[in-house]
Amino acid sequence: MRSPLVLLLVGALAASARAHCPDFSPLKNAYFGDLHTHTAYSLDAFNYGTRTDPAQAYAFATGASVDVALGYDATAGEVPGPFGVTIDFSGRHLDFGAVTDHAEWLATDYGCTVDTSSPFYGSAYCSALRAAGSAPADQQPCAGLADQAGTGCLGEQTTAWGAEQQATEAANDPCKFTSFEGYEWTYAQAGYRPVIPGVLHKNILFRNSNVPHVPLDAINYPTSPILWAALAAQCNERTGCAALTIPHNMNQSAGLAFDLNGYTATDLNRMMKFQRLVEIHQHKGNSECLTDTADGGAASRWPASC
Repeated sequence: MRSPLVLLLVGALAASARAHCPDFSPLKNAYFGDLHTHTAYSLDAFNYGTRTDPAQAYAFATGASVDVALGYDATAGEVPGPFGVTIDFSGRHLDFGAVTDHAEWLATDYGCTVDTSSPFYGSAYCSALRAAGSAPADQQPCAGLADQAGTGCLGEQTTAWGAEQQATEAANDPCKFTSFEGYEWTYAQAGYRPVIPGVLHKNILFRNSNVPHVPLDAINYPTSPILWAALAAQCNERTGCAALTIPHNMNQSAGLAFDLNGYTATDLNRMMKFQRLVEIHQHKGNSECLTDTADGGAASRWPASC
């Protein structure tokens, strides 16, 4: 007769086997996805004409058609939609994805373009943003959670982050599509406007729905070690939160992306815990090479260093 311990072990192994997806392979599979997606909740994307929200972005990733902004090319078979071009994956879909809107502009963008009850929705800045797709940067209502004018930035940030989480959790479809909670930490060298060179942006991804109450933005957490220290406090075994910080645009970092000067042993340990991946390629070019001629002009904008 088997002991209770053996029966418990057999039961656990059987449950583990049942947990595998149909395409499980002990030798691993290759999956394809996108861990850097901006929606209309990102101020820069909104300025470029993006009007898809997080739920629509995930719908597109899983095979639905969406309308993208401004203009279309009929000779390429593009179909005009309400905002410009209707596109889809032609029957295909991604295996995983993450919407990573900018934390630093989330309250401003959501409070200006989505939440009609926000305390600054009717401001001159928000009205100009909605009408023209852009407005003077120095008049933004919020810089991260800090009020520039008016009140309510924390409330808008919290509501917007909740909407992002709701869309992410709704999109998660076990064994078919994995969605990750996330956002972009947009290093701001001066005030709340990113300065180039010196781009030290990171996409922050979380293992599950246990995430910080609001995104840890680059205004309140302005360096990598400060960000990692805050994540260590909020994302640990006690809270059930686990995070990755993924650098991107390292080719525009002025050599600072992996500059460890001034890092303490604690900083380095946290870096090794949280920063296990880097972004290699996106539509702006290859992150390891400034002279990528395929990106439409990097060599003319940045000094040759490859």
